[in-house]
Parts: sequence; C-alpha cells; structure tokens
Amino acid sequence: MLFEQAYALLLLLLGIIFTSDLATGSFLPFGVEPSAGCESCKSSLSFSNPKSNDFLVGNEIPGLPFKTKTSWSGNIPIPDTDSVKNGTLSFWLWGKDDHEPGKDLVIWMSGGPGCSSLLASSIENGPFLFDSANGTLSTNKYSWTLAANMFYLTQPVGATFTTFSSSNITNEDQVSQHLVLFLKQFFNIFEELRSTNIWLIGESYDGQMMPFAFNAIKRNPPTGKASSLKGGMLISPFFSDLTAQLATAAYPFAVEHQRQLNFSDKQLASLKNQSDTCQLTDFISKYMSFPPKGRLPNPSTNCQVFETYTETYTDNDPNYNIYNVNKPKDLGYNSVVQAFFNRTDVQDYIRAPHQDFKLCRSVFQQNNLSISGDLSGPSDRTPSFEHSLFAQMVEGSKRFIVMSGALDGLIFASGVQLVLQNLTWNGEQGFNAPLHVPLYDLEGKQRAIATKSERHLRYVLVPDAGHILPADQPSFALNALFALLGRPYWKKEKCWSQEDLHHGKTI
Repeated sequence: MLFEQAYALLLLLLGIIFTSDLATGSFLPFGVEPSAGCESCKSSLSFSNPKSNDFLVGNEIPGLPFKTKTSWSGNIPIPDTDSVKNGTLSFWLWGKDDHEPGKDLVIWMSGGPGCSSLLASSIENGPFLFDSANGTLSTNKYSWTLAANMFYLTQPVGATFTTFSSSNITNEDQVSQHLVLFLKQFFNIFEELRSTNIWLIGESYDGQMMPFAFNAIKRNPPTGKASSLKGGMLISPFFSDLTAQLATAAYPFAVEHQRQLNFSDKQLASLKNQSDTCQLTDFISKYMSFPPKGRLPNPSTNCQVFETYTETYTDNDPNYNIYNVNKPKDLGYNSVVQAFFNRTDVQDYIRAPHQDFKLCRSVFQQNNLSISGDLSGPSDRTPSFEHSLFAQMVEGSKRFIVMSGALDGLIFASGVQLVLQNLTWNGEQGFNAPLHVPLYDLEGKQRAIATKSERHLRYVLVPDAGHILPADQPSFALNALFALLGRPYWKKEKCWSQEDLHHGKTI
C-alpha cells in the first residue's frame, strides 16, 4: 500500500513537472530531449540493416550553435526508367521526439515544382530554424518531430541534391513512378519503418503532385501494404485549373488588400476591367454556395487576370513578399538557407552531393504547353470531374486536411474553397456547410475557422497566416498535424497533457 501511494505521488509530481514545462512553452514528454539543442542526442529511431549507417548524420552539424539528435540523410538511387537514367532522390529523416518512435511516418514534399524540402525543414517545421532577419539559427519548440517521425523528401529528379545522368520528365505519372521506386529502396534499407502509418504532407504545387503520388503508392505500395498509407494534408495547395482557382479570386483579393499590395486606383480599375470582361469579378460570390448547386460553369481560359495581378505587384515592388501580404518585404529566407546548404562541410556532413544549392530548380522538360513544363491535367479533374485523382486521394484516406492562409497573395484561400466546392468525393459534391468550426493552437488560442470533416475531408482557413503557414502559425500548424494523426482534435484547452499529446486516444 505504501509503495502504491509513493508511486502515485511520483506520477503526480511528474505530471506537475510536465504541465509546468508546457506552461513555459515545452511540449516534450518528460525525460525526452528535443531534436535540436540536445545533450545525449539519441534518436528514438534505430535500424538493424548495416546499410542504414551509410546515411547516418552525427550530432554536430557544422554551422549550428547546438547539437542535434542522430538523423539519416542522403541519396538513394532509383532504377532507370524511360524518363530518367542514373537518378537519385534526396531525403533527411528525423525520429520522433519521444521515448519510442511511435507508429507514424510523415513524408513531407515541397512544391515548386522542383523546390527542396530542406526549405520547409529550415524555415517552417524542422528541428532548427533560420532567422532571415539576421541569419541566426534557433531550435524550434514547435518542431513536427514532436508528433511523428519526419521524412523530408526532395523530388522530382532534378531538384537540388538529387542526381541524374539524363532526365526527360514531362508529367506527374513519371514523377510518381520515380517516387514509388525510391520508397521501395528506402524501406528495404530502413526496414523498421515498414510497419508505420504513412501520411503525405505537402504545400503549394504539391497540391498538383500529391494526388498522383498518393494513388501510385496505393496501387503499388512500397511497404507491401496499401493500408499503410493513411491520409494526408495539403497546405496552400494549387491543384485545379489556373483560371478557376486563381483568376477568379485575383480581383477580389486585390480589392481587399489594395493598401498592402500598393495598387493604385488606376491599377485596380484596370484589373477590374479585365476581370469584368472575362465575367470573373463576381464569379466566387455568385457560384460558391453551401451545399453546392451544381458544377461550376467553365470560366474563360483566354483571360490574363491573374497574370496582370502578378505583373502589377511585381512592377510596384520587385521584392514584395506575396507569400504574406501583411509582411511587406521578402523575408530573405532564400539567401540565408542557400548560404548554409552551400557550405561544403555541411554537404559532406549530411551526406549530400556537392552541388550549387538552389531552393528551386526546373525539373520538367520545357515546352510551350505549360508554364512549369508539367503536361499532366489538373488533379481535381483528371481523369474526370466525377472521379478525379484528388477525389480518389481523399476517398483512400482515413483523414485528409486542406489548409489555407487568408494572407496568401499567391494561392488565394477563396480560390481554394471555390474549387473544393466543385470537387466530387465519396459520392457527393463539395461541403454541405460553410466554415463555422473554431480551431485552436496548442496554447488554446483560436487561430482558424474550418468546415466540419465531411466524408474524410476538412478545409481549414487561418486568417493570420500566408502561403508558408507553418512559419506564420507554428503552434497551430503543429496542432493540425496532431489532429491529422488522430491525437487531440483542436480542442480548446490551455495546455495539452502528456497523455493527450503522445499516448492519448485517437479519433
């Protein structure tokens, strides 16, 4: 009896210590070190295959003022295909910050197309972050390694730190083929991860790429089990027709943010004239309804409303930060991140090839039919509106989340909502009810408003965030990841408990 009382008191004390840590901003389980700023720096992951040692990254990455946990990084070859010869894809794997690695593996893929996922890990959600204002580095108390094992994958072939002898990539079917071939090789080396739940998460142009990737993985699962792929999240995604998703929203966004965009009345009137001519000015207010009244009419594809919008803000200020219109200047992430990963000692330490590191590179064979070179049709209407790849991705998910920032001046939130209402999944079109559910960050502050989850899909709008949403609202973005994985679902509480965050019930 005395032992039981002592044990109960010990658990109570541990709970008090953990709650105190939460109150001061730490979300780690008791006794667990962060991935960056650690002392013993042991990862929760370990692997039995000796080949995994070829990718081992130590604890003292050059240029960092703190130690990091053991991680794994490098390039894995893919078998030759008709479009790529001697190709490799690049990755960086971090274990979950917990006593055990847990059951979830998040595969992060950046957009572009052709942008490095090291950008996301360095300024959005990785263990350490760059401060673009002064070039300093800091640990990230909202690192996504708090929730899951994080696998930052850079693709397609042609993006920085990938390699090849020849490449002729023209479409998403080829890209997803390379992805599956790569993942099969990856799981052959890191065998302990075969049994994990796999979640795909990406942003921006990955809205176009992920549905192809998701369906390719389902058809040809690299772990041997299609059920391993559980769902995903898209942040600020572009996945539809340019006119329907972007041109319809350009003028309303310019009106709402005229001051931030520095549009003159004359420039705004010129944009309105183009929008009026193409019958796009009131398109969203006229046709977006809950529930939807039917398929959207096809807007004219001969209009240049979005192009005029981008040309105007660029002419007004070439350094304008269109990713968040409330941050009037480009934050300079490019130069800071590029300088770090261009260090040869860093490249050697993380087992990267010696390359001129650029955040984004052209990866598709250039042609006159597509700005990016990608000849694939929009993922929300390929192969058809009735059963698109985007819809199949949602239908194959346990949970799927789409998030937008209202301050995103590139992929407008209203345009994302519009084309989601035009999407048919699980036998119905669109959401039945508009945004009305408040959602909260880890400190209990309301940060977003959302739809209910309908047929496995939920849309989330974050008012005080832009295109790079995890950088603008890091606490909320981490909570969104917890929600996706099934641990707590954006409840309104001051702090989460250790049990809730790391070992609680799933939904």
